Amino acid sequence: MKSLNRVQKAAKIIRILLKIGYIASIAGAACCVIGAILCGVLSGNEAFREALASAEKTLTVKEAAGACVCAAIDCGFSIALCALSLKFYDHELAAGTPFEKSLAKEMRSLGFYHIILPVCAAIVTGIVASFLKLSADFSETAGVSAGIAYLLLSLLLDYGADVKSGAEKNGENENPVSGNRDSGATSGGSDNDGQTDSVTAELKTTAPADDANL
Repeated sequence: MKSLNRVQKAAKIIRILLKIGYIASIAGAACCVIGAILCGVLSGNEAFREALASAEKTLTVKEAAGACVCAAIDCGFSIALCALSLKFYDHELAAGTPFEKSLAKEMRSLGFYHIILPVCAAIVTGIVASFLKLSADFSETAGVSAGIAYLLLSLLLDYGADVKSGAEKNGENENPVSGNRDSGATSGGSDNDGQTDSVTAELKTTAPADDANL
């Protein structure tokens, strides 16, 4: 079916984008951790402090290190979400169709993860930011929106799985009926053939008797 092929092509594209996001999140987390370490190592360097002070937004070494830590935490949660999403799309592509009960359940769980994990990330980064007295905003409204979208899509997948299951059951019920019809037609035909043969035999036996009487 063309529509199913389009869905599978879209799933492949989304999987590729998630893979890119997964790798980028790992690279971002590593860079943030390295940045936080460098801030601690170079905290006594006067040139490093002047570079931070001359930036577009004036930062102290403490603020720069705190921002790197918060960004690393945010990237860590993004890595977890990308990994869970990749797992779902791997299962979907292996099944060949999204309309399976197991996939609908997995997408529902994925929707909850996209709501819960970004909220947890916002709470953790907010605690760290308030402790270090940072004014950075690490809200995760985009992740929550994606979670709601996944929950709505899981309902459609569940409905599609029910329709598919019902169609398969109807097909199984129709096949025995057609088989019984075919067998009935065959047996009826054999009965008719038997009756024809018996009539022919009777005609042959009565024909010589008629000739003798003549």
